[in-house]
Amino acid sequence: MSSIVDEKDVLSFNIINNKKQLFIKISNLLIHNTEFSSSQLSQVLLKNESDKPTNIGSGVAIPNIQDKNIKIMCGCFIRLENSVIYDSLNNDPVDLIFALLSPSESATNHLRMLAETSRLLKKIDIQNKLRGAENNEALYGILTQPELI
Repeated sequence: MSSIVDEKDVLSFNIINNKKQLFIKISNLLIHNTEFSSSQLSQVLLKNESDKPTNIGSGVAIPNIQDKNIKIMCGCFIRLENSVIYDSLNNDPVDLIFALLSPSESATNHLRMLAETSRLLKKIDIQNKLRGAENNEALYGILTQPELI
């Protein structure tokens, strides 16, 4: 995971109140890896989410897109201090979000990283550690070296 996520893109927030604000924050973090404007990227994320909900349960969501306007595979992780209703099929609140962006031609790598991320974030012990992490550095360590925890 460390190959696609910079430590600066692993953050905890207490000021995000809804999914639209969340996707704006994701867009601002990852825009430098795309040819989108920030508002275009957040709109693409919202549209994709309405077509294919990405809430995987237990307060975890993995919004992801593939597009020709994305330069390299990249991601970010956000932990919310207060969960938001994600408007998914099951309407579970979400507080752990990993966003994954990939170029259109990276379908195999996109699916591999999506599966790897999903397996990691479905583990209850990892979820608990992420929710209890003291700072962004600790969050990054949990995500990039879960075997050391």
